[in-house]
Amino acid sequence: MAGRRLQHLERRDGVYYLRLPIPGDLTPILGRRELRWSLRTRDRRRAGEATLAATVAFRQFCAKMRRMMHAPEDALRSAVRDFFVQRLKQVDPPASFSSDTQDDDRKFVMDMSQDLITGLQALVETEMYDGSADDPTGAAAGAISDGARDVAERLHVDLSSLAEAERMTLFQGVARALIEEQRYFLHRLTDRLSPYRPADEFFAPSFYAAQIGINGTPPAASTSVGDGVAAYIAAKAGVKWTSRTELEQRRVLRWIEEYFGPTTRVDAITKDKVRAFRDALTTLRFKGAANAPFAELIGAPDGERVSRKTARKYFEYLVAACNWWMAEGLLNASPIGNISVIVPKGKKSGEREVFTPADLKTLFSSPMYAGCAGLTRRMRPGPKKLKDDFYWIPLIGALSGMRLGEIVQMGLDDVFLDEKIPFFRVRANPLTGGTVKSDAGWRDVPIHRRLFEVGFEKFARERLGQNVDPRLLHNVPYGSDGSASGEYSRWFGRRMSEIGLKRPGLVFHSFRGTFVGALINADAPLTVVKAIVGHELKDDITVGYSGHEGVSIAQKKKWIDKFDLLDAIAL
Repeated sequence: MAGRRLQHLERRDGVYYLRLPIPGDLTPILGRRELRWSLRTRDRRRAGEATLAATVAFRQFCAKMRRMMHAPEDALRSAVRDFFVQRLKQVDPPASFSSDTQDDDRKFVMDMSQDLITGLQALVETEMYDGSADDPTGAAAGAISDGARDVAERLHVDLSSLAEAERMTLFQGVARALIEEQRYFLHRLTDRLSPYRPADEFFAPSFYAAQIGINGTPPAASTSVGDGVAAYIAAKAGVKWTSRTELEQRRVLRWIEEYFGPTTRVDAITKDKVRAFRDALTTLRFKGAANAPFAELIGAPDGERVSRKTARKYFEYLVAACNWWMAEGLLNASPIGNISVIVPKGKKSGEREVFTPADLKTLFSSPMYAGCAGLTRRMRPGPKKLKDDFYWIPLIGALSGMRLGEIVQMGLDDVFLDEKIPFFRVRANPLTGGTVKSDAGWRDVPIHRRLFEVGFEKFARERLGQNVDPRLLHNVPYGSDGSASGEYSRWFGRRMSEIGLKRPGLVFHSFRGTFVGALINADAPLTVVKAIVGHELKDDITVGYSGHEGVSIAQKKKWIDKFDLLDAIAL
């Protein structure tokens, strides 16, 4: 273990101490943000062994805590209403139909929607929320199942751990939300102007809060910026934000509170004030103290300011907060309008590159893959071929287009080797603390043929048989901020430097761009590419009904195996 930095370990007066950050969703339960205790040893090797054992035990404890968590009825109802509001925001009827087939096209879309409503209603009446692909209610059951998983994720509970009564409440709520969503879609399909009145009274308050101004909705109750920020954080922290995202969000939201004034009413924020805040963000000091007041951070001279891209990201946090206040009925109309931070077009320093075939050959022919000197000398030639976690992650990234965090957080139960088409499942996994960037990120990714050719199946089956940790690649630690990608990203960057591939813009995420580019160059349909890599499908309303499930695993497998840039490299 000599020479390797030990994650979560510190040394004081010669004695080693272990520090483990508590995941954000468990912080309120355990009442603290970090666990810290002495390992009572001055020996580095013994400290390393104790750290590994304690880390594994702590992850298992966190997984057990999550399985024990349940959702009170009030929390379930609130989460179902939030789910409905989010679905409502996605309703987007076609701009128009072709004049030649207008009636047929409209009827086709309406029939699809009505069939889904019929199936959902049948399941609500029977309270049997399952179905098969051959059953008329199969599509409805699938939609309910996906929605229930989404709501469970928001609540940070394991769906299988809910009591039967809680599960029935959740499934019925999701089904009724989907029915109301489809009713609203059908209404807007034929009438874009008239007010819509929800048929299901349970969702009426949420609907009017999300559709400010419809049908003479009364003004939102006035609230202060301070209270609005606090409510927004309470709704998002530990639910939609990772630990790292929460830290950054809290920082920017504190700036918002300071700039607009904590006692200022949210409905008193003017566009002029928003513009001034935007302009102030573009003068933000690049390396300012984390807890410094906003007034001390702005006004930095050129050369010491954050990029306009970063300023735009921070401004979007204000946009998101205003949108949430509107959805909750705290604000009648957003003061943002068309105000934004303009980012100059053209390639900028630091923009990501893709791997060229020569880059891939350099990396995958390096000692790390051809034979290295040892565990801490992977880029020095030698007799050892270490097919461990660090070996497989770049291969999976190159051959799947998955994000680094998605790979590192992947659970044992996310690897399906015995299916007709083996695949990885990308999802929010409570056992591993895994998160998904967006709804489109939930997907199944076929395992590339090349991974099987170089021995991945043997590695995966050994891990599945050992079952010592919920994660498949558990020897790669999470970052101290809870990030699944941070630690390995830094490690990978150092290895790239050692073989001469360290240049601006060439990072682990470059595998994703390389993969997408290869599929597009092979003439893969854009819907298939998006389904594989987890991008939103917004181009086709009929595809939107089933999301990525409209692209079969067989279709994905057909195109994913066309990625052949590693075929000629001996691994």
